Amino acid sequence: MMRKAKWKRVVAAGAILMSLGMVFPSADIQAEEVDFGSEIVEIVEEDSITPCADQIVIYYRVHNGRRQKRRWNKTQGKWVDKNWIDLGPAY
Repeated sequence: MMRKAKWKRVVAAGAILMSLGMVFPSADIQAEEVDFGSEIVEIVEEDSITPCADQIVIYYRVHNGRRQKRRWNKTQGKWVDKNWIDLGPAY
């Protein structure tokens, strides 16, 4: 019996909230067109792609019989890794 009473209260509260929306309708919200000026508009050709992320190149070498790798940040012109990373023995 308690569940039915609780269910009726929930339905009644929902009906009241819905009717309040009809009595007090919300204000119409409309977008306004804004002119920002031409100085911030950038025209980009459709065929051009500009990378936003850093370009990382991996270099490999064999040093003292061990294969090693190191990452180079091509965009910033510096090593990503402080030292060469061992990959195992060279075959």
